[in-house]
Amino acid sequence: MAVAVGQVVRLAALAMTACAVLAQESARASYNAIYGDSTKVYAAAPNAFLVRMMEGRKPGRALDIGMGQGRNALWLAERGWDVTGIDISDEGVEQARTEAKRRQLRFHAERIGYGEFMYGEAQWDLIVLCYFLPRELPAKLLRALKPGGLVVVEGFHADTGFRRLLFDGFADNELPKLFAGYRTLQYEDVEADADWGGNLSGKNRVVRLLAQRPDTAPGSCAFAGRDFARGQTACWGRTQMRCGQNGWVRAGSCENSGKND
Repeated sequence: MAVAVGQVVRLAALAMTACAVLAQESARASYNAIYGDSTKVYAAAPNAFLVRMMEGRKPGRALDIGMGQGRNALWLAERGWDVTGIDISDEGVEQARTEAKRRQLRFHAERIGYGEFMYGEAQWDLIVLCYFLPRELPAKLLRALKPGGLVVVEGFHADTGFRRLLFDGFADNELPKLFAGYRTLQYEDVEADADWGGNLSGKNRVVRLLAQRPDTAPGSCAFAGRDFARGQTACWGRTQMRCGQNGWVRAGSCENSGKND
């Protein structure tokens, strides 16, 4: 009986794997057809929210998931970012590589599904998810970001489904909830021209998020131009303060005002 159950489990797992492979191959063929068509239903310029959020930021190591033809990845590479772009579309990846060569940009493009890519741990300063966000990804990407690393997201609100064919939009305030454990630096829910298929239906309801992996806590406290290690005390008037795990805390009174450890 145990053998029979084990066989059933293995067969079920194989069936699920086969379904996932078929779905990915179907998606690859679909995007190959889209990117191989001269009639564009997507923006060629970099995402405006990404451009706005990256203004004035120091370049680092970036990952663009579902990059398509690489418009966002190439824009980042032009500005000094060390960029990796991934996509399942052969056509999209090849076009991105060709454009990078034409512009003489350093850029790594890989034809691979998001579920197969090795994200690593504390590897990325920036991750871009533009009109592509499987809901299981945020938890995995939190580990992949460096402390203080950023994620930029834009996608359709579910209400856009009343204006066009849409199968997986985000509900009210769903996007920040998906990124629980991150710091939400900016969230927008607006009527705007969408990057993907924007010419098909005019204005769309779009959601945008800039989130950050929380940085590690500083190893010391600062006061009056000095650094104090954990456990050290300082006087603020007649109040004694101690540098604790979460910063300064009251620790009593100072007999001699102004005397610090």
